[in-house]
Amino acid sequence: MTAVAVRTVDGPSGRFLQEFFFALSDENRLRILYTLRERGGMCVNDISAAIERDQGLTAYHVGYLWKRGFLTRKKRGRFSIYAIRNDRITDLLDHADQVREMLESSRPSPTTWRRARRRRTG
Repeated sequence: MTAVAVRTVDGPSGRFLQEFFFALSDENRLRILYTLRERGGMCVNDISAAIERDQGLTAYHVGYLWKRGFLTRKKRGRFSIYAIRNDRITDLLDHADQVREMLESSRPSPTTWRRARRRRTG
């Protein structure tokens, strides 16, 4: 029997993964990423209007994503234009969409859950 290497979430690698997935766990940050994926580089004011959120809240989350390397920032006069850093992040969003579709298509409906529960308890 061959030994299988188990990936642990201890140490720096584990902390990175926790922070990475935490950054993607917020609805506002996901809205920002999906908006930038579709529309390209934008300033905070335009992002805020696109995701229909307060500008201060949007600025906070854009800054959060920028500090963690998800976004780039280019100064244009008084404005900063934010964009997704590279295609790997865009690919990650595409893969997430595919996984969501796969899980939704294979998930039993709530009606099926109720029927199964009745059979076990009834």
